[in-house]
Formats: sequence, C-alpha cells, structure tokens
Amino acid sequence: MNFAPENIDIEYPIHAGSRRLKADIVVLRCERANNLDQHKDIIGIVECKQSSIESAEDQLKTYMAVSSSCEWGVAATKDARQFYRRLYNGEIERIHAIPPSGMTVDQVERLIKSDLKPAINLKLRFKSILFHLYSNTNIQSRTRLCNEMTKILFCKIYDERLESDVPIFQCTPGKSYEEVKQDIQDNLWKQVLSDLGSTDAFKDDEGIILDADSVAYVVGELERVSLLNTDSDVVGAAFEVFAERYFIGEKGEFFTPRIAVINAIKFLDPHYSDTIIDPACGSGGFLIQALEYVWKKIETTETDKEWKTRHAPDYIFGIDKEPDLVKVARSYMALVGDGYTKIVDADSLKPPEKWSERSRVTLTDSNGQLKKFDIVVTNPPFGSQIKVNHRYILSNYELGHQWRKQKSNNRWIKSKEVVPTAPQILFLELCIKLLKDGGTMCIVLPESVFGNPKEGYVRQWLLDNVQVLAVWDCPNTLFLPHTSTKTCMLFLKKNKVIRQEILMSHINKVGHDQRGAEIRVNDESIEEDFSLAIEDWRNSHVTENDSWRGKVSRFIFSENLDSENRLVPRDFILNDTQNIDGCSLLDLELQQIIDIKTIPCNVRAREYSQDGVPFLRTSDLGVWEKRPTQKRVPLEVYNREKARQDVQIFDILMVKDGGQLIGEAVILLEDDTKMLLQGHFYKIRVMDPNRLNPFFLYWALVQAYLSIQSRILIQSTLGSMTKDRIREIIIPFPDQEQQKVIGEEVEHILRERKRFRNEFEKITST
Repeated sequence: MNFAPENIDIEYPIHAGSRRLKADIVVLRCERANNLDQHKDIIGIVECKQSSIESAEDQLKTYMAVSSSCEWGVAATKDARQFYRRLYNGEIERIHAIPPSGMTVDQVERLIKSDLKPAINLKLRFKSILFHLYSNTNIQSRTRLCNEMTKILFCKIYDERLESDVPIFQCTPGKSYEEVKQDIQDNLWKQVLSDLGSTDAFKDDEGIILDADSVAYVVGELERVSLLNTDSDVVGAAFEVFAERYFIGEKGEFFTPRIAVINAIKFLDPHYSDTIIDPACGSGGFLIQALEYVWKKIETTETDKEWKTRHAPDYIFGIDKEPDLVKVARSYMALVGDGYTKIVDADSLKPPEKWSERSRVTLTDSNGQLKKFDIVVTNPPFGSQIKVNHRYILSNYELGHQWRKQKSNNRWIKSKEVVPTAPQILFLELCIKLLKDGGTMCIVLPESVFGNPKEGYVRQWLLDNVQVLAVWDCPNTLFLPHTSTKTCMLFLKKNKVIRQEILMSHINKVGHDQRGAEIRVNDESIEEDFSLAIEDWRNSHVTENDSWRGKVSRFIFSENLDSENRLVPRDFILNDTQNIDGCSLLDLELQQIIDIKTIPCNVRAREYSQDGVPFLRTSDLGVWEKRPTQKRVPLEVYNREKARQDVQIFDILMVKDGGQLIGEAVILLEDDTKMLLQGHFYKIRVMDPNRLNPFFLYWALVQAYLSIQSRILIQSTLGSMTKDRIREIIIPFPDQEQQKVIGEEVEHILRERKRFRNEFEKITST
C-alpha cells in the first residue's frame, strides 16, 4: 500500500483507561516522534498473532476503540488476515481491504485497469486466501474450494481481457458483500460459462456457491493485481495450493515452476506455423506460455492479425490422464486462446486404440498412427514407486524392455523381455516418437536418467537416436516446497548425428526459495539463472578444443563422455573450476592411510526409547557439528550393534544419501563414541595418523564440499554418494608440519565450541 517507513512504528504504546498497551504495528499521519497522540495521529493499526485470528481480532478492536483517529485495522496470523474500519460513531465493521497510502476508506475510488500491477509471490497470496477460506467459508472440502477458486480466477482473467477501462472484478465502495458476489456472478461468471462452451469443466447452469463474504474477500485480495501480467501460471499456482493433496505428487506429477516454463519455450523458440504438443499437460502451463510466445511474434510481424485468433485450435495440442485437469486446461485455453478443442483426456503411454474416440480423432492420422509435431514440451510424472507394469504398454517401447550391458564393449543390448519401467523413461521415448524429423523438444526428467549407471541404456539409446542440444542441471529447490527431487531439463532435436556437441548448463537460482516464495533482485526482476543458460545458448561457440565457456555453461563433445555416458552438467561445470593438486581419497585408501566404510544398521523405529544410548541420524547434524540427538535406543540394542558399527574417537562421519545433507560431516570427539548410527553415513577413519592428521582431513573434506556436491549421484529420485564417487574426491596433501598447523587450529575450534555448548546446556537446564 506504499506507506512510508518513517510513518510506521512498532510496539507503539496505546492507553486504554489505566492500562498501557502496545500495538504491534501502527501507521501514522506523520513521521515517528515521541509526542504523538493516539487520538490524532494514528491512521491504521496491525495486530499479529501466531495462530489465533480471533485473538488478533479482539486485541485489534480494543486498540481501534480507544484510538479515535484510527480509520482502519488489520488482524493477521501467518495464515489469515481480516480487515476492519472504524466508523464515526466508534463502531467497528469488516471491510474487504485497507485503502492505499493517501486515501481514507471513504475516499477509495473505483479501480481502472491501468492501476493493476503484477502479483508478487502469487502462491503465498493463494495460501493466505486458502487459510482464510478454510476457516471462514461455507465450504470445508479443499477440492470444492479449488473448484470455486477456479471459477473466481476465470472471472478475473475474463475481466482483464475485456476491452473496458474499468474492471468489473472489484469491491466498489458502498457495495455490500452480496452485491459484490452478484456483480461477479451476473457480469462475469455467466459470460465465462458461455465462452467455455463445450469444455465440460462446469455445468451449463452452474453458479458460484461460495458465500458472499468469502467471494468479496477473494475479490479484495486480487482486485489490484493483474493475473495476465503476473509472471506465473495462475491456474497451475492455484491448483498447487488449493488441490495439493488431490493433484500434487500422488502419481508423481508436479506443476512446473513458471520461470522454468518461460525459458524452456524461449529455448525452443516456436514459430507461428509450428505444431506443439504436451503429452502430460496438467493445467496447460507449457501450452499457455507457448501460445503467448507465438502471439508476441505475430504481433511484431506483418502476419495477418486474424491468424492469431485461429492459431490455438489448429496448432496447440495437449493430453493428460487426469480428467479434472483436462477440463481446467481446456477452459484456461478457451479463455486466453480458444485452444481447448485439442486438449484431450487420455493416458499418453497407452496405444491410441485404448483411447476415447475424441482423443483418437484429435491425435491420430487416417491410418490410426500418432500424429507428428514440430515441438514437444512436457514435465511428465516421475518416481520410482509408480512404475508401468502393463505388458501391452511396455511392448510398444524399446525402453520398456530389459537391457543388458555387454562387458566386452560396454554397450547395452535390448532383449525381448519387457520389465516394469518408470513412466518418465517411457515418456522420453513417447515424446521422441511424437516429433517430426528435425523437430525439437524439452522434457523435465529426474537427474537419475542423466547419471545413474543403471539407466545407462537410456542415455545410450538417446545418443544413438537423436541430437542432444543442451542439458540444464536444476537444483533440488526447483519443485520445492512439494518435492526436493533433483531434476534436469533436456533439449534435443530429432536428428541422427555422429558427434554430439552438448551445451551443459548449471542452474543455481530458480527464482524462489524452499518455501516457494519468490526471490527478486531489488524487488523487481526474479533472480534466476535460466535466462543465463538461454544467453549462453545464443552466444555459444563450439571449438575443437572444447574451450568455450559461458556464464553458466560449457560444451561437451560425445567422445569426452565417460563409459556410462553421464550427462549431468555439474560433473563438468563444477569440476571444471576445482583443479586441486593433491591426493584422491582412493589414493589414500590404497596406501592404507584411511579407511572408508558404510555403516551397517539394523535398528528399527519400534526400538526407539525415551532413555538409553543416543542414536545419531542425519537430521542431527548441524553446520559441520553434531547436535544433541533426538532419538535413543535401549542399552541392549546398543550392545547388539556396537561391534558391527565400531565407532571410534576421531572417526569422520559423512552423510552419504537422502536429501540436502549429503556431504555434511562431523568428526567425533571423546564423549561422542558411545552411540549408534543411522545407516546413511560413511565412516572415514585415519589409519596412519603419522601421515595424515584426522582434523586436517576433516578440514579438507569441509573445503571439498562443492566437489562432493558435484559427485552426488541421483539413483531413481533420491540422491546418494556412492563409494566410487566419494573416492574420486581430491584433497590437498601437504607435509606433516602444514597439516599440524591446520589440524590443531581446527581441533581447538571444535573443542571450544563443544565446551561452550555444554556450558550453555548446564545454564539452561538449571
């Protein structure tokens, strides 16, 4: 609302009779000062509580009642907000939103479309709306809430596309909540239903059943933003929030973040005459972006503008097996581009004869064969727990067969047997089948496809059949907060080439944090590396000596790939900058200076107890330290397992698999050894302290963290550091004197930190 920071104060004293209270936040008419008057200078009050909106409301009303100059107030928790105004007679009533800076509640004018601004952190805004509705609306089912929210979003999108200067989608001053809902229902929703035609998303006579209070609340939350100009897949973002349990992740499906979608389409650079398909289209995010991208090309050329209106039905296609998502995708396309008729409900992996007649007519030729497309772009469902088992499906795919590796030449040979196969593998082959010769494609896949030795046959098949253009290595934050699965984006062309020249790009910033909140540069552009990868692609120059480097990329020739044909970009990008002189851990192990072992663990969750011996899990590691353990096991369990685990002083424990902690390590001191360990650690022990100081080794492993991260192998969808990969790590190996200097300093720091922690625990326990 653009209130100046100098006009905002926190913990502001408010007098209520003999009591002296403190308001969390106040907005003032003038700059902060010591002699302000709560009956003259306060415009607004904000009261925040951790979870109870009712408590926040009661406290807020008390403050507003005794502050006669206060015009409005906000009661807020982390999940909900309520807005109020103070009437001239002192009564306090609900309003849909607070006025912007410089206006009173009564002065708020009708919005015009030029006032609308792109939304920041749209998902968080939707979450706030969800929590409010879930607590206050007449609907308790999240699925039904999603349906109602979709209606309102379609009304908003429809309103923004109207040519009028004044939006209908707003809470105009003086209108009751019932009147606001009636406006939305009569002037927008009925028109939306008419335009949606045969999408089958909603019944012809279906109305908005959300109560008027809630409709007005949602309108108030969204009226000042432009969804069409927001850098987000609006419907996809809403589904991620409102239908998370119903649509997200149950079958391996996750909506692709908008910033990744935008840049994938930029890379593919579709022409207005290109046919485009997404065989796992979800709510249509890739298709909408492709449509908008092509439209911008049309608008900047002399091409007949009428062509724009007929582009989508003839050139944009989509398939999804989830009927509700198909209906929404059709509706979404209908609202923005009249493309719904070519989005069908079908299981893409099944042969067309198993599809409905509508799907077959849309996507097969006169011979019953799948049509071919210029561009394929998709984020298919993936996961190790959802393998395809049906023989009639698997038999149609080369990658659905058993492949065996020949020891003589390291080549994989396809057998006649079919085996249960992860859907992402089959989708990769399907997408290539859907491409015309010379067509281009982007697919999002788990990193295991690009690096797991067990999936080497997939990479061999890929390199044998198509031209791999680029691979984008994405961080595990890309799909957070839903899943930390590590993924890569693969770009290819349906050409057969003898020599592959592949642009490897390492994406570090994806525009949002682990909670899904946007990260912006100076509150403006989204902070991301995808555009740098695009820039590298456009500026790239292949040289015979493989010397070209971009901002986040480098070229790799197929002859420089290892025997497994690993295509994980960070293997090449990160290692390229870490030319360390020293010894590998394998060298040290062969010289019997160190020993690397996995931790055997037969402790079961049912054996946990309140008392007993500490049980160290990966989650008990902090920043290179061991925190107090959260689990314990009985002494008899410890006695049963201790010999097998063989934990000793100065052993280094390193997390070897699981989530984001891979590579984190801790060195054990004297009182750390009486415990059991979870089986997700490597135990690295210095066998010859006269040649290698244990604390120096610990320091060297901390320094090698980036190198460790670059060697994480994604097996299925989970990361792991295999023994072969950990042995590849290079550490410096100076003489004993240099090791001693560093080792003694590290040991002193660790012991002092432990001493301070013990002292602090004594103080807090008394």
